[in-house]
Amino acid sequence: MFQFDWTISLGTVVATVGIVAGTWASVSRLYGLLDKRLAVFEKVLDHHAGILMGHAGRMEKQEATILKLVGDMQRVIGRLEAG
Repeated sequence: MFQFDWTISLGTVVATVGIVAGTWASVSRLYGLLDKRLAVFEKVLDHHAGILMGHAGRMEKQEATILKLVGDMQRVIGRLEAG
């Protein structure tokens, strides 16, 4: 029958500390890299949002101009039908 040896040696303690420290270092590095990528992504999204806001402003101006032209055309058509 197998028996488990409950004695803890210095090698076991060092190995455990090494594993915990390595895991912590890799997780913190991964978090740092992910944070940098998210920061770049946020800048890109802000840039695109600015461009889209500019386009929205221009589209509103064009819409107002088109509505004015439609009104002028309706007036001209009304005069042609009346005359």
